[in-house]
Amino acid sequence: LAPDDEDLLFPDEKRVYELLLNEKQAIGRELKCPAYHVAKNKALMAMARRTPTTRDELLTCWGWGPSRVAHHGDRLLAVLAPFVESLQTLRAERQAATKSNPVILSTLAPVVTPIKEESADDFEVATATRRRPNEVAKKQWEKRVPHTCNQYHDDDKSFGPLPLEPSDLQPFELPAFDAMLAWKRARAKEMGYSDPCVICHNRTLCELVRRLPQNLHRLAAVWGIGGPGTKRNDMHGRLMLAALHPFRADLLAARPPTDKEETPVKTEMTPRRKRPRPRTSRNTQGSSSSASVWDEE
Repeated sequence: LAPDDEDLLFPDEKRVYELLLNEKQAIGRELKCPAYHVAKNKALMAMARRTPTTRDELLTCWGWGPSRVAHHGDRLLAVLAPFVESLQTLRAERQAATKSNPVILSTLAPVVTPIKEESADDFEVATATRRRPNEVAKKQWEKRVPHTCNQYHDDDKSFGPLPLEPSDLQPFELPAFDAMLAWKRARAKEMGYSDPCVICHNRTLCELVRRLPQNLHRLAAVWGIGGPGTKRNDMHGRLMLAALHPFRADLLAARPPTDKEETPVKTEMTPRRKRPRPRTSRNTQGSSSSASVWDEE
């Protein structure tokens, strides 16, 4: 499979992808044709992910047909060849780390079953993401959910203001935060980042254990994540929800009950005063006069 966007590539894959992109542009300049006639960007991402070494293997990658392979395949395979062994080694290490980490392994299964409307929304966002992930999907999300994260970030019904740092959390929320912090560090190591804050900030984890979102749409309300179609939500959203899922029931049970809203008391409405119907004066001959009581007043 090929990533839909270059932001979904791992750091080692992205470096090779940039070299392939430069070679594609050079071929386009030599042939005096648009670079996308040589190969699509997604086809180069597929090369960096699947690391083909021959023409036959290149044909199995996304976006490569017999004509393109015959005309441009050899030059691009030559650029990729020096990095094939290192890419395969790092990919094997990531797969081994995923299998050995139970938190990451549990994220392979869906976290929650979305309702019918959410499934349709996800399909629309995914369809738009294949074309322009950063523009179309974001506009669709903002149209579907008009509120922003800052408008959502006011207070919590149980504990008042939302937490900004671990010291703002309740004691029973700290074990869940520590588990999410360990997940964040493992995820950063898996993706080759030296700074775990690239995955998310600690403030995000604090809000996560307080809000307890159930799906990717509710996750958008958490500070620093964004809605479906954004980078962090697409790359880490399902993994976050899966790592949080084992603590959800205990966190909900430990929360104090919220006060029920008082039902308004119905008051009897006073009957509406009826306006008297105007009466017209009649003369002795039985014909009504032109002036009525209201005209005299």
